[in-house]
Amino acid sequence: YKEATNDDLTQMAQHALLEIADLPSFIAEADSQVRKMAHSIESSCVLDNYSVNQISAAAANFPDIPVVVKNGKIILPSDKKEIKEVMHFLLEDIYKGPLSGSDFLTNSKREL
Repeated sequence: YKEATNDDLTQMAQHALLEIADLPSFIAEADSQVRKMAHSIESSCVLDNYSVNQISAAAANFPDIPVVVKNGKIILPSDKKEIKEVMHFLLEDIYKGPLSGSDFLTNSKREL
């Protein structure tokens, strides 16, 4: 797994669909997991392949995930735990259990 550099995080913050209020703080707080997810988000082109409306509609199925849209952009939270939740959502690492309907975090990207 490759990690995003500070320049990569800065480039991600400039994406038309994303808003990061405090970029220096985001970069300073970005641990290895956040950097790996940022690289995966960039390389998967998820922000290029889906509109804010599509992402927001999908997020409605996961009310505990803090996906907030303002002025046509997804606002990345400042809290590290919430940042990771939003990033996991964007990477489709979250799913609903078919029986319980509970939300789960996957550790595999293998399709069925």
